[in-house]
Amino acid sequence: MTPADTSSYASSGNLGMMLLELQRHDSEIDALEYKRVTLPERVALGNMRDRIHEISRRAKELRAEKDAIRIKQDEMETQVNITVERKKSLEKKLYSGEVLSARDLEAMDAEAHNLTNRAEDLQDRQFELMEDLEALEAKYGDLEDELNQLSTKSDQLVSAAKSKLSDIDSQLRACRSLRKAAARRIPKAILQRYDAIRSRAGGTGAAALVEGKCSGCHLAVSPASLPSALPLFTDDDGLNICENCGRFLVSG
Repeated sequence: MTPADTSSYASSGNLGMMLLELQRHDSEIDALEYKRVTLPERVALGNMRDRIHEISRRAKELRAEKDAIRIKQDEMETQVNITVERKKSLEKKLYSGEVLSARDLEAMDAEAHNLTNRAEDLQDRQFELMEDLEALEAKYGDLEDELNQLSTKSDQLVSAAKSKLSDIDSQLRACRSLRKAAARRIPKAILQRYDAIRSRAGGTGAAALVEGKCSGCHLAVSPASLPSALPLFTDDDGLNICENCGRFLVSG
């Protein structure tokens, strides 16, 4: 595009000001998109989902531990029944008068005593398992309570997030519409260069000159290059360029 072509656009409005207007819309869009991504409710939901995942993982572990204890309880109950039945059978035989040998009676009495001790030991172990199971049940119950609370809070956050996201999306649509209209007023070649600068310069393609400084990079333009009026550093299209960051530079 020749300087003459550029001036034809400037006749209907300063091209630099058009670029600043476009930049304002782009900055608003960037801010809204950032707000959308970093919405507190979305961040809170992400943290909440992490906690729910952790609770679910721990609950699964507790269920496995409870199942293992119940299996041990069943095994212990079987051993207790076998031991008690063996003791009853032995005592019945011991006191039936069928066994007359003192030596055999003594051996049977010792075995009955051992069976009594074993049954008591098994029952003690059963009681310990029952206490372990109760402790696990309490922990599991606490996790369920927390999960229910998180579920309620999650529903509330989702509702709040939807409302705020809807408002942000509405603003984005309006800003993008204004941006599209502003972009149509700028020559295609200039627009492409602006977008390229914006891409490499952190989202800012055009900046205002304020008190001798570029508002994009916040660095002073060399005094020798600051006449009373622009242009300062210009490209082939007669547009001003910041010597420090390469953004389009517009005098306020």
